[in-house]
Amino acid sequence: MIKPRTPPGVMELLPRDQIAFQRMLDTIRRNYERFGFLPVETPVFELSEVLLTKSGGETERQVYFAQSTGALAKAADGVTADGPGSSPGQALPELALRFDLTVPLARYVAEHEHELAFPFRRYQIQRVYRGERAQRGRFREFYQCDIDVVGKDALSIRFDAEILAVIHAVFSELGIGDFTVQLNNRKLMRGFFEGLGVADGARQMDVLREVDKLDKRGADYVRETLTGEGFGLSAATVDAILAFVAVRSSGHADALARLDALGQGSDTFNQGIAELREVLELIHALGVPESDYCLNLSIARGLDYYTGTVYETQLDGYPQIGSICSGGRYDDLA
Repeated sequence: MIKPRTPPGVMELLPRDQIAFQRMLDTIRRNYERFGFLPVETPVFELSEVLLTKSGGETERQVYFAQSTGALAKAADGVTADGPGSSPGQALPELALRFDLTVPLARYVAEHEHELAFPFRRYQIQRVYRGERAQRGRFREFYQCDIDVVGKDALSIRFDAEILAVIHAVFSELGIGDFTVQLNNRKLMRGFFEGLGVADGARQMDVLREVDKLDKRGADYVRETLTGEGFGLSAATVDAILAFVAVRSSGHADALARLDALGQGSDTFNQGIAELREVLELIHALGVPESDYCLNLSIARGLDYYTGTVYETQLDGYPQIGSICSGGRYDDLA
């Protein structure tokens, strides 16, 4: 007899908890709409060639593909998306379950560009899917509650600050504890790596992905990886990287002072500092308490499409949970 059970890595609630969960989603939705964001929904699956175009990073290796029984039978007979005679398994399945809501948004905007008003302010609250190893705090199916502002040709940096103000409004109303939004800028990090001789874009992305593991794996793991065979960076270079990403701020004035202390570097480095400084000033002007945001130069984010401001939100009393709200600016996705 088959025992009734849910698959690992999913969340299924009893009615009392489901009511509390729905109230949380209602609070998030209400705040998004209060800031003028419009609702969007996209299909649970996308064309694989679209979904995997510019995702990159570890998430791409966690994609679930969707395939009909008819397609499976054709693949077994040697008929793939490339036609009869192709090797079984040579082509990816046509469809894949979305692993986030950002890539589907880029497809949505590109497809409906002439029907939308820009800057396009959208929110989306739907389930996403990742092939995570089932463990505490890591789900294979979970909700994402996204907001994005999409510009056409250009988008003011002020929207980077506004998104953070929305985050602050949401978590303040949820009342789940004190929290801090931690900021960094990808341009600042790339410019810093250029100054160390790590100029190749792909290599920088590889280093950034390792830096993003600091909180999970620790400095010793990251140091060993970056000086190891795969990277071969010198000990002095790795020490400089670890010192750089250890920068944290406490308070608005301290954040600006720490940016000033970084000095000058390449054009990319200087642009990253200028953008971070402007975002900090705008956040302050929007009335976000300075105790609720800070610099954290180790924040990198695991996805390759981020190009500027990046941020992660942590509950101050439960740092072991990790980030509960993350994101950043991406200029080249659509």
